[in-house]
Amino acid sequence: MIMLGDISGIQGFVFDVAEEGGGQAQRLRARSFMFQLIAEVASIRILNASNCPLT
Repeated sequence: MIMLGDISGIQGFVFDVAEEGGGQAQRLRARSFMFQLIAEVASIRILNASNCPLT
């Protein structure tokens, strides 16, 4: 099964990192990781709901 999705405005949120104070790269990685987890959890829940295997 192939699934596609689109989240509107994701780039604006991920790249809207404050420039002062340092640590921009760490915050950017954290936001990207958060959305990766959201996408994976959503796909697993959809597969479980449709009784498809996770392989």
